[in-house]
Amino acid sequence: MQKNLSMILIILLYSCGGDSPITPLPSIDYHTDDQQFIDELANSNQITNTETIIDRITTVEEVDSVNISYYRIKKLYLSNMGLSVLPESIGILDSLEVLNIDENELTFIPHQICNATQINYDSLQVENNKLCTPNIHTCININFAFQDCYFTYHEEDVQ
Repeated sequence: MQKNLSMILIILLYSCGGDSPITPLPSIDYHTDDQQFIDELANSNQITNTETIIDRITTVEEVDSVNISYYRIKKLYLSNMGLSVLPESIGILDSLEVLNIDENELTFIPHQICNATQINYDSLQVENNKLCTPNIHTCININFAFQDCYFTYHEEDVQ
C-alpha cells in the first residue's frame, strides 16, 4: 500500500507543472558588423571557441529604428591571446573605443583600424607585439622600443 501511495505521489508531482509553456528570455545578438569581426578574428587565428573572444569584450546595447536590440563592441581586451592576425573588419566596429592587443604575435595592423572612429591614441594599446615595419599608419601611435623586433643591419648602414 505504501509503495502504491509513493508511486501516486510521484506521478502527481510530475504532472502538476503549469499549463503555460516556459518562454525563454529573448536573446540579444551582436550587430552583424561586430559578429563579422568576432568570426573573422576567430577564423584567422584558429580560435575554435568564440567565447574566449566574447569573454574579453565590453558591449553597449543599442536599439534600432524597429525596436530590435543588439550589442555593439565598445571595448576589446585581446592581450596575451597569441593573435597573429587582426582582420580588416576591425574598421567596421563603429562603437569601439578601447582596443588592447598587447602581448600578441602581430606583425601587421590593417589600415582599416583608422576607420574605427572612436579609437584615439590613448585607447589603443599595442605593446609587445612584432610590429617592426615602418609602414604603420599615422592614426596608430607605436613605440617601437616596446616591440619584439630584431633588426639585422647591413654593414653599409653602420658607420
